[in-house]
Amino acid sequence: MSETCCPFRVERDMRQPTIEWLRGRGFVTTAERMIYGYVDVVAARYGKRPSPGRKPPLLETIAVELKMSDVAGVIKQASDNRNAVDWSYCAMPASRIDKMRPATLERFREAGVGLLSLDADGVSVAIEPSRGQGMDGSPAVAARIWRAVRKQYDERGTNQNR
Repeated sequence: MSETCCPFRVERDMRQPTIEWLRGRGFVTTAERMIYGYVDVVAARYGKRPSPGRKPPLLETIAVELKMSDVAGVIKQASDNRNAVDWSYCAMPASRIDKMRPATLERFREAGVGLLSLDADGVSVAIEPSRGQGMDGSPAVAARIWRAVRKQYDERGTNQNR
């Protein structure tokens, strides 16, 4: 794999561009959090605080699994994540996605899993996910995410709805 075709050597290299993409869409983020299993990147969008010191309402959650190649493994992980988040994505290098057969891409759609394409120019959505179950049945997970992103939320101010 040459540097020009794929600027990522390992999954960890895809983390920051993915986080920046999510933050650019109004989400606060955390990495390596336990949801259904450990998730590479977790993002949440919160509403306005009802009053000072009170937790704002959780509006939307995203889980992103980063993978360099293992399609079957990443679809399984991201599919499992749909049990606890609103939207579940796989993020892979664009050079890898460009080589996928139509049948492989269809496996993402069938699983309801989105696919993010990453290259040197940034992140784009190759496949939109279908909505998962959200955090309604996972108050403990929602609380863990809030503890992880609270400072980031406070630093951004209460305007989380764009």
